[in-house]
Amino acid sequence: MHLWDATTGDVASFTTTFTFDISSNVDSNKNGSSSEDGSSSCCDGLAFFLAPQNYSIPVGGGASGRLGLIYANLTYDSASENPFVAVEFDTYNNEWDAWNDSSHLYLVYDYMENGSLDSHLFGQEPGHQPLTWEIRFRIAKDLGSGLLYLHGGCTECVLHRDIKPANVLLDSRFRAKLSDFGLARVVGHDDRSQSLIYGSEGYLAPEVLETGKSTKSSDVFSFGVVALQIVSGKLAYVINNSAQRRHIVEWAWALYGEGHVEAVVDPKLNGVFVEEQVRRLLEVGLHCAHPDPSRRPRMKDAMDALNFRDPLALAPLPLQYPTNRSSQADLLSSLSRILEESPTVSSLQQPVLSSSGVVPPPHDQPVASIARARAAVSRLHRTV
Repeated sequence: MHLWDATTGDVASFTTTFTFDISSNVDSNKNGSSSEDGSSSCCDGLAFFLAPQNYSIPVGGGASGRLGLIYANLTYDSASENPFVAVEFDTYNNEWDAWNDSSHLYLVYDYMENGSLDSHLFGQEPGHQPLTWEIRFRIAKDLGSGLLYLHGGCTECVLHRDIKPANVLLDSRFRAKLSDFGLARVVGHDDRSQSLIYGSEGYLAPEVLETGKSTKSSDVFSFGVVALQIVSGKLAYVINNSAQRRHIVEWAWALYGEGHVEAVVDPKLNGVFVEEQVRRLLEVGLHCAHPDPSRRPRMKDAMDALNFRDPLALAPLPLQYPTNRSSQADLLSSLSRILEESPTVSSLQQPVLSSSGVVPPPHDQPVASIARARAAVSRLHRTV
């Protein structure tokens, strides 16, 4: 095994010795196809295996990630006793016959047989079978557990900064693992932020777009978006019946606020789901994706809610909020119009998420005010 820096290409200056067993069952029906010469091709997802000596990885056929090249077209001789392939990064010198050098270490990952979550939520391949609700709910909890560990289980806090379905990988049992730490940064547990905007459009928290700073709370926002996608099967931006492009959080909140929870659920489930779990994941997703970072839960609180251990206060959202820089001006216009047309703002209440569902608050306890709305407009005037 050989360790190296995927950015600089420098080889690690130390070696170690260890033993382990690897077993692999490559299902060509799921992950590849058999060619006329009897070789097999792993076409989707990650394929990281231990390579036999004198084996060579074919040139090309890979998908470049920030940590290096992830090959998606790895072939091997089907008659080989050990048809395993090692990881190879595009930042490393491909002329070096790495797997013949037994004095070094390679970084080998688990083989994630079922590829990435996005291919299952949004995939249109022939014969594609949608994920069952049981698998979806477990994936959401797996992802949340991984993020909870990054934020609080490590010696240092790790900000992932690019949480999205494409970076959630699924093994043969559809257990989820968070991947692609090319944008991740280690910070202290005091929630110090990282500057500069990194991430993927649709998953970035509003404050990251405005300030360029990432925090644990902005990771929580991204988790909330993915949670809504697991429930709905929708992309980060939804095209409604009027051909308007809306962010999934705004779209889901509109339906949830009207009491149409079932309208958020992915129709590919054909009505087969656990209603209590759907409502809980939807509400946790909406809470995590609150535009105000101070109102988002910690991952521990979100996981306690998903595991039905503790209730989670569900704070209100404004009707719209910016999910990209170009939409800030539209939001400013919308808020200004609302202020002009509405003498009071008293409809935003604070329901509470309990084990029996959402308990609405008394109607005489508004949590939003004109002063708050005007302050929000003033802040947006300074950022647009």
